[in-house]
Amino acid sequence: IELEINKGAIASLLLIRERGQWWILESKERSIYKRNLKNKIEHFEAIEEQFGITLQNFSVKVKDENSLDLYCEVLALNGKVENSDFIVEAAIYDSDNDIVYHTHLSSNDFKGFEVYHFGPINMDITVDEISKIRIYPIR
Repeated sequence: IELEINKGAIASLLLIRERGQWWILESKERSIYKRNLKNKIEHFEAIEEQFGITLQNFSVKVKDENSLDLYCEVLALNGKVENSDFIVEAAIYDSDNDIVYHTHLSSNDFKGFEVYHFGPINMDITVDEISKIRIYPIR
């Protein structure tokens, strides 16, 4: 059961019924999902350096148990990228290490700084089942 609490805070509850009464066995606030997912983000600094960029300040916004938004900043290492024809990809993996979602974004006119927004991302699995999120550049 998902329950909306004051001011839009959302929690998932695991309830049990015993002797005619309901009890909360486990609860998890959505802010915990966000913190857990942020820790699962991986990026590859060595690959980024080959493109003359760095990916930083990753953010996750959980929309519901099956969807989220991902954000990251793309920053030129030397202030400007000479060849800006790169794509930033995002891949989401489940606990079996299967890719369950993949997307990409490109910038035709990258000037040295941009915020990329991947989303909304709707998945067949719940956000609890995500084992890792990889964000990386390609050509």
